[in-house]
Amino acid sequence: MQVQKVILYSINPGTVPILEQIINLLAKQKIDYFLEQSTAERFEQLKAPVVNMDHETIDHDLVIVVGGDGSILKASNIFAPMNVPVLGINRGRLGFLVTHDPNDEKGLIDILSGDHQQEYRMMLDIKTKKNHYHALNECVITRRESGRLVEVDVFLNDRYLSSNSCDGLIVSTPTGSTGHALSAGGAIINPQVEALLILPMCPHKLTSRPIIVPHDSKITMKVSPENRIDPVLGCDGLDLEILKDDDTVSIQKSDWRLQLIYHPSYDYYRNLRSKLNWEEYSY
Repeated sequence: MQVQKVILYSINPGTVPILEQIINLLAKQKIDYFLEQSTAERFEQLKAPVVNMDHETIDHDLVIVVGGDGSILKASNIFAPMNVPVLGINRGRLGFLVTHDPNDEKGLIDILSGDHQQEYRMMLDIKTKKNHYHALNECVITRRESGRLVEVDVFLNDRYLSSNSCDGLIVSTPTGSTGHALSAGGAIINPQVEALLILPMCPHKLTSRPIIVPHDSKITMKVSPENRIDPVLGCDGLDLEILKDDDTVSIQKSDWRLQLIYHPSYDYYRNLRSKLNWEEYSY
């Protein structure tokens, strides 16, 4: 179906030329375009109507996010609960999530005309004693001081699973398996696999291994009273709160899902090969 109304979102100051390029293309295609409110505040030089995400009913067909994967992570908390499809235009360094080339104008026109792939990405619902968060990639409890390990007990569906003395503990979605979890030695999980990854970072015991559990699992991380430091809780690369002894973090699959849009030519495994510089053979 032809896209009629588009929201533009960016947090990166270097994306202004690309945003202007997209605005010109949308105008030529006679597609209505709007700037997300915080984007308009960041880039006052962009002349476009502004959509207030707090007060207006969102009936737009597509969100175009210009930036890197971090931009998608931030955008997911805004647009996932509204169930608006998101297209990532890559102006970052890696681009697992923002896959569209900003110079591929024809490909963008194809997508706007309704020729695209669509997939849903699982998100996490995270609760602490005082706060409630959502994350697209991962939730992590980690240390704040060098030379100190964190002590975290893990429960799966309210049953004791393990105790971990480590640099940190990650609970990741399949989307997040190519993020922090990948650097910590976790498996790559295809985003269409409904599963969660529990991963100790640099564990004291070499027998502490990553484990993949069903998507409907309830995971509880409890800060052990054995800790000599107060660890920090982070989600999608942001430090959110300091945890104390016996604090618990409850993690489940969220009701929110992020809709991602790709060009018809997009291939997940080709993207992996490209981003991770895997060896390829010519046959």
